[in-house]
Amino acid sequence: MVRAVIDWRRCGLTRPIPRETVERFAGFFLLGVDLTPESLREGLAWANQGLPSGVRLLSYANIGDNTGYVPTDPLLDFDDGERPLTDAVWSAVLSLVSGAETLNVARAAYLRGNIAGNEVALMKAQQLSDEGISSQASYNLGGFAHEPRDGASRKGRDYPTH
Repeated sequence: MVRAVIDWRRCGLTRPIPRETVERFAGFFLLGVDLTPESLREGLAWANQGLPSGVRLLSYANIGDNTGYVPTDPLLDFDDGERPLTDAVWSAVLSLVSGAETLNVARAAYLRGNIAGNEVALMKAQQLSDEGISSQASYNLGGFAHEPRDGASRKGRDYPTH
């Protein structure tokens, strides 16, 4: 469950991940595990407790209209350098978000050099009814058509916006 919360943030989503979404997303990491509401509640409570050092793995946050779990920065920083995001994670996140968050996922994929993930997210955003989001996605897709297909050349570069 901790990994699900960390990867939510690593995929470009800044709002806390709601408990219901943690349950759905954690299933991608806990294959073959019977994730019951009780085990989810216990796991999140454990991760939200302070370790002997006083640091928590996760915190429960209320940010604006959003409530849910966020990873601690040291854990996020450590995990970011240790474990790549798989295609399954990108796909799972895209299945759980909509609207402008789809562009956030596209940006995160772009900055991590994930060409396929970036393009899939932009194509999803392009189909949205919000004209601003759709046009931004179309603009970015058009701009990427003229770039090298080497993911490493994109990593860390500025993300185009209009």
